[in-house]
Amino acid sequence: MTRFGLLSFGTITVDYAKIIDQYPDLEGIAIIQAISQSCGGPALNICFDIRQLDPGIPVELVSAIGVDEAGDFVLAQCEEFGVISKNIKRYSGSKTGFTDAMLVEGDARRTFFFHRGSCDDLTSEFLPIETSNASIFHIGAPGLHQKLDSNSGWFDALRRARQQGMHTNMELVQLNESELKNATKNLFPELDSVIINEVEAGRLTGIDETVVSIEQAVDWTKIETMGVRLLEFGVRKFVVVHTPAGAVCVDREMNIFRQGSVLVGRNEIKSTSGAGDAFAAGMLYGVMTNLSLPKSLEMAVSNAAWNIQQVGTSVGMVGAEEVLLNARHRGFRQIL
Repeated sequence: MTRFGLLSFGTITVDYAKIIDQYPDLEGIAIIQAISQSCGGPALNICFDIRQLDPGIPVELVSAIGVDEAGDFVLAQCEEFGVISKNIKRYSGSKTGFTDAMLVEGDARRTFFFHRGSCDDLTSEFLPIETSNASIFHIGAPGLHQKLDSNSGWFDALRRARQQGMHTNMELVQLNESELKNATKNLFPELDSVIINEVEAGRLTGIDETVVSIEQAVDWTKIETMGVRLLEFGVRKFVVVHTPAGAVCVDREMNIFRQGSVLVGRNEIKSTSGAGDAFAAGMLYGVMTNLSLPKSLEMAVSNAAWNIQQVGTSVGMVGAEEVLLNARHRGFRQIL
């Protein structure tokens, strides 16, 4: 069987992005100046991103939603983007997971308030791994799903996917150190790749190198060491650690590749919600289309750059060729 496409499993949310005038102190007030609604979550965003990079790639999403308007919105968006949703299960006793993403006007950073809701109902029972033709099995994000996190659900799903010959990948979210470690323990040897940011990688490895802005100096040796350490946890093929300034990929042979981010002006950034998912989508697009790791990194930073110029988490994206042309026209940061 020739495998091609993506099977994605995990977090769905509906994101309500709210632009505020300031981040208030406790008992203070902030004025909400604009609100937008979009689908979100690291299992869902990557599906929409890859379908926009290339509508010819088959993509299926397996997750849980509520029987509510937000759940209806998710299914409608899946239909619009051509994402197979037949194994998204609906639970009447829970609200569809949602996130209030607060963005201070003029500052692309954001703060998330997340209600897990139906995410806690998700199990691996309906995963069609043995009947899927997908080449990549993607999970996101351990730590946000009560049932899966409290037993061996993630591990079992990854093992099944590997037994079928799929490339297995994981994304995370910025939980605290103990939560991240508890959520991912024993998973790494079942993963062919891990694509996470420097905060998540730092909390897993104990190496601190948080990149707050693109202007700050980055200790890239530390970022590389995070990747090496994660490979030592048992990741089978490669690890990518991405930051606002660029990314590093380390493969099993200890080859190290660096890629600077795209030169996007601060005034052009609409939101960074979904940028990490767009990066991961670009990287996995490269894996699916047999690009080299350096070329996949270029696609990843290029897709992330397009994403941050949009308001929604995964809407307004374009095809791979346009993404790359835009990035190459702008140029890339030099990282030494």
